[in-house]
Amino acid sequence: MEDVIPKQVSPKIFITENVAQPFQSDTTLPDLASNLMDDTKTQQRIRSLFDQVTDAAASLDRRVAEALQHQEVEFLRAFRSHMYAVTTELTSLRSRADETAAQSARDDVLRTTAAARSHYRDEALRLDSEVSKLRVELATQRERADAAEEEAIWLRTELLKRARVSGERTASRDPAAR
Repeated sequence: MEDVIPKQVSPKIFITENVAQPFQSDTTLPDLASNLMDDTKTQQRIRSLFDQVTDAAASLDRRVAEALQHQEVEFLRAFRSHMYAVTTELTSLRSRADETAAQSARDDVLRTTAAARSHYRDEALRLDSEVSKLRVELATQRERADAAEEEAIWLRTELLKRARVSGERTASRDPAAR
């Protein structure tokens, strides 16, 4: 809307200048008529400007309301845009925090598993060492058992031989025992 208030105010707008002229003593009747006509034009000009000022004042509320509504719409648009950006960033940060927590949990599981693996590996090495010792001892015990069995067989054989020899001797000494 075009501004209705003029940028420069002309001195002809004010009535005081033209009103004072009719009452001067040196003014003639045609001048008076001319001044009255000027006064009518001045009054019309005043009425026109008054109407323009009244219209401007009447439209001021509407223009202020439109400007406020426009600024409110822009503010809400900017607010929504900012809240979307904040929400997006918050979602991103939460996602990163969740990923970090999941990675930390996986790392804890890996550490626990590695510690258990280390323990079981050490236990397996210890048991392997014990098994090696027991195998050596088993081999030694088998050798001893084999030696003892061979000795037992030899002793039985010797015992039987001696028993036969001794039986033959007793038989040769005692003819009645035959």
